[in-house]
Amino acid sequence: MTDPIATSHIFTLVFTDLADSMALKRLHGDQSAGELFARHRAHVRSIASGLAGRIIDWAGDGCFLTFQTSSAAVAFALRLQQAHKIESDLPGVRIGMHMGEVSEGSGPDDDANHPRVEGLAVDLAARICGLARPAQVLMSSGVADSARQRLDTHLFDQPILWRSHGAYALKGFDEPLEIREVGLESVASFAAPLPGEKAGPVLPLRSGTTSNKSMRAGGIALVLAIAIGGSWWWTTSRQPRSDVEQPDSAETTTQKSIAVLPFADMSERQDQEYLADGMAEEILNLLAQVPDLLVPARSSSFYFKGKQTKISDIARELGVENVLEGSIRRSGNRLRVTAQLVRTDNGYHLWSETYDRNLDDVFKVQDEIANAVVQALQIKLSGGELSRRKGGTQNLEAYQLYLQALSANNQPNVSSIHAAGEYLEKAIELDAEYGLAWSALAANVSMKAGNGILSSTEGFERARMLAQQALQINPDLAGAHVNLQSVHLIYDWDWAAAEAEGRHALALDPTNAYALHAAGMLARVLGRWGDAERQTRSALARDPFNYQMMKDLGVLYLKAGRFAEAEGLSRKALGIAPASPAARNFAALVLLEQGKLEAALAMVHEDDNEENFLLVPVLLQANSRTAEADEALKRQISRVSGWGAYYIAWSYAYRGDRDRTMQWLEKAYTQKDVALPFILSDPLFKRMVDDPRYKAFLRKMNLPDENGVLWEPESQQSPRSGKNAAPPPV
Repeated sequence: MTDPIATSHIFTLVFTDLADSMALKRLHGDQSAGELFARHRAHVRSIASGLAGRIIDWAGDGCFLTFQTSSAAVAFALRLQQAHKIESDLPGVRIGMHMGEVSEGSGPDDDANHPRVEGLAVDLAARICGLARPAQVLMSSGVADSARQRLDTHLFDQPILWRSHGAYALKGFDEPLEIREVGLESVASFAAPLPGEKAGPVLPLRSGTTSNKSMRAGGIALVLAIAIGGSWWWTTSRQPRSDVEQPDSAETTTQKSIAVLPFADMSERQDQEYLADGMAEEILNLLAQVPDLLVPARSSSFYFKGKQTKISDIARELGVENVLEGSIRRSGNRLRVTAQLVRTDNGYHLWSETYDRNLDDVFKVQDEIANAVVQALQIKLSGGELSRRKGGTQNLEAYQLYLQALSANNQPNVSSIHAAGEYLEKAIELDAEYGLAWSALAANVSMKAGNGILSSTEGFERARMLAQQALQINPDLAGAHVNLQSVHLIYDWDWAAAEAEGRHALALDPTNAYALHAAGMLARVLGRWGDAERQTRSALARDPFNYQMMKDLGVLYLKAGRFAEAEGLSRKALGIAPASPAARNFAALVLLEQGKLEAALAMVHEDDNEENFLLVPVLLQANSRTAEADEALKRQISRVSGWGAYYIAWSYAYRGDRDRTMQWLEKAYTQKDVALPFILSDPLFKRMVDDPRYKAFLRKMNLPDENGVLWEPESQQSPRSGKNAAPPPV
């Protein structure tokens, strides 16, 4: 029977288990073994308490815990691993973890201190623990991706190492799971996980629906979705305002520029990170309304989160003269927010304040801080004080769910995308007029469609409906206009409709990095290379650590034959996102175009998960390793032919096999491949430009020729939506 008071939560779930506990009892006797177990339990309790972990249950020498964040769970595991290493008489501890949604209800006799936590995610975490060897910490890829971005490496005096062990089939679950390991150098062995009756390895990402989706989530298709998708999560409501001058680079600074850094969570349990991040992001969005103030976008300001970087260095990297930093401390319904504005050239505090309020006043506090910053910078506002626009919510619970969704979205893995969508749906249930939540849910659904989690038709059509609902609530939600622009661009292939929505978004906020990036992407699709470069450079000036924007600008440099500039951007992007297949693929492509063939192949072979790199068949062919290239292409066809025909066409185009290239391009057209609109800027198809069939294909998509000249269309209808296909130049 379902517990009527059970609630749903998303936790990082951790299981620990001592190795060979029965053998210890036989060797040392029950009393001595019991003393070892007691010391182990003391370590578990102490370390978990310091990281806001909850012990749900003990089963013999095994323990089940939950943590609010993946970074806290991994820190717990590493500290426990370290403690067992120092006290060498302690047996090795096996640890497994997974992140997911669970239901939580009261324990036996309604004991709230020992809740009952249940769900498939619990079973998965236990299965992963069963794979671990003594002194080994294993986890699902979602936990690793989340924790790696946020883990404070300064907590340990030894390097932290990560490794993927590939996909494992777990008994009772249909889809294999990628298993990752983390460990301290000289402590962890990184041996292959221990297969058993309930779990065993499978060939990673080779074939089948699951592998396709995993590939799509980690490969180029995700890149193309995110390239526009960064704007999907920009959902602040803006009012139309006059155009302003756009800087060409982040190096141009004025006094009226500010970076809003992530606020620190100083709460006792340190479980309010989502609220601290949300506080900073909301203030950033408010300040971004000021026409005379340059405010770097979230992805750049938050790049420095968890890094021990001096304020002066952050300011130089972001091209700003002022920095706002702060902290929050929540205790029950009470909230303390401390903020300070620092001028970075001399370290002088221009303003600081502490706010002690009820949590219900969180919106007022954000407004007060933003207005205080504007006054301290001596900026005059023509429209009165800054305040939140229509489309938000006054429902505190809905607002917190929205912030949790934003936090989950910034963890680039499939489980987090699902979690973000669930948070947003709950927020809308609480406040059906929450326009920002509708817009963010449209973004979330588009992301699922762009990565094969949902079918293109189901996902993008639902995203269209959600964005339209957001605009019914507030027509001035600029982010919702960019959401619709994205649907028109990568699903409808309706360039005129995409142009109209983009113009509307830029009219609402002409300096927003994400709207500018989306405009640059549309210009790139239509072969307007000068416009595309100008818009993308302007976007990057406002979001200088956005590696997707770097990559997209680099593609334009490749198109123009500016190889040195493209390589510089590719290396910078790789430095910012070393684990990104998108960044590594692009770096390899730049090297390939310069004829640095061995270096290009080495670039993708540096990663253990070589299967994630769709360029491998091309690069093997380029290095005259034909037999290996043929085998790689066969594997690629078996993995991605159901959704990624475009990437198979890559290989045949590079080989000069025009017939097969056209066959796979036609299949990509049928699949509504999200990569297809960007074909004009793809250097791998340059060998096709004089093929009449290729020219006819471009005409069918209502794209211009290689020189940017629009065809005289046989029909003035777009391939999808039936509107005028080609918009006038910007």
